[in-house]
Amino acid sequence: MNKMFYPNDGRPPISFTSKEAIAEYMGEIMNGFGPIEIEGDSVLTQIQGHYLKIGEVK
Repeated sequence: MNKMFYPNDGRPPISFTSKEAIAEYMGEIMNGFGPIEIEGDSVLTQIQGHYLKIGEVK
């Protein structure tokens, strides 16, 4: 069963199988951010040592 990623920036949700797929979908917006982490239903990344929620998984 694939999960869906719902970005916070208004893009349509996508089905994904890895964190790399999310990073690829988000594209250039991820430049300068740390690696993607999934904590519960939240999709997080880091910028300057602070976590930023970029979307949710369901």
